[in-house]
Amino acid sequence: MGGSEALGLVVVFFNTANQVENSLNRGKVPQRKRATEMLENALRRRQLMNSEKHPHFNTILKYFNDPRLVPILTNLIQLSALPLRGLEHTFAVDASGLSSAFYSRWLDYRLNGDKRVRDWLKVHLICGAKTNIVTHVVITDGQKADSPQFPELVKETAKFFEIKEVCADKGYSSRENLQIVWELGGIPYIPFRLGSTGKSRGHKAWRKMYLWFQLHRERFMERYHQRSNAESTFSMRKRKFQNKLMLRKEVGQVNEALAKILCHNICVLIQETHESGLKIDLPELAHNVLDLHIKSVKILEKI
Repeated sequence: MGGSEALGLVVVFFNTANQVENSLNRGKVPQRKRATEMLENALRRRQLMNSEKHPHFNTILKYFNDPRLVPILTNLIQLSALPLRGLEHTFAVDASGLSSAFYSRWLDYRLNGDKRVRDWLKVHLICGAKTNIVTHVVITDGQKADSPQFPELVKETAKFFEIKEVCADKGYSSRENLQIVWELGGIPYIPFRLGSTGKSRGHKAWRKMYLWFQLHRERFMERYHQRSNAESTFSMRKRKFQNKLMLRKEVGQVNEALAKILCHNICVLIQETHESGLKIDLPELAHNVLDLHIKSVKILEKI
């Protein structure tokens, strides 16, 4: 995206998050125009450096549909979680859907009917059990299974956090998932499905946790119930930023979903600065997220 519409990355991401933040506005001022007014105020106060112009509100929506923003928004979510890496050692994994404001046709051949159903995406995330900060997120089609996303969520979190415990429901119960947490130095509190056996099949974590589950189930379930913090995280996001995606294209919906998670993390950081006196230095922490710099440079070369 170039020409007269080209903007600096700082302005692009400020507006991406700002558009989501203002999605709750129901006043007389249209939401997109309100977001543009907030950018003008930020530019006036010189909060956005190296920015001399502000975009039209329709230009902001065009950037939502840029697939190059997906990896950078994901990295920004990781970066926004880093100030709390000294507080979080127990993590919860879960998934939840985000519905679209639009419908698609679905043919039911069994009933010879033609129905209209909402399109939706699924948000797979891992969050800290203490502050509800999201450390990594994967956005998939609404029909994708939860368990295959587990390895990426845990491994990406382990890059920046010390993992001591990971809690998830039975949908994530597999030998491979338990072994991944075990090898990263954590304890996987994932209940076993009905009919499961203690056969390790090359995954010693499965055998160890199965015996613990059978012999100390009450203590196991006590630690497992920290998983409810993932549900609390989804609830926080839905109450603040709604559970509906307003963009039509799939790429735009993915970016919108990621922006909602990023805004949630910013809210958590603000809360922690007031409650625990947390000091935040994101420019310093940004050096830890090398992918963010690489991808940003590539986009700046084209933008």
